[in-house]
Amino acid sequence: MLNRYTALGNLTKDPELVEVGGKYKVCKFSIAINNPIKKTVVFMDVESWNKTAENCNKYLSKGSSVIIDGRLDVKNWETDSGQKRTKIFCTADNVHFVRLKNGEEEPQR
Repeated sequence: MLNRYTALGNLTKDPELVEVGGKYKVCKFSIAINNPIKKTVVFMDVESWNKTAENCNKYLSKGSSVIIDGRLDVKNWETDSGQKRTKIFCTADNVHFVRLKNGEEEPQR
């Protein structure tokens, strides 16, 4: 089966970088994906890992435009009150910076 997801959107807030297990880094952010024809917006949570995560944290901020390319993943959990929850998000293998922070250069690839 093929699981690929590509989207163009704008960050809804500044990215957050977290160290996992002392040796991995994950950057979490959310993008707004506009559909001007239907006049709707879809919000997608995104995770990037390691070097990509470091570059996202360094160069992106709220409002930055990005193209993400990755795969859809699912997170399941139970709330404190026992309700089951499910969330679909994108694990981005590649993040193309369409519009960077003011004055910044695109990172080395």
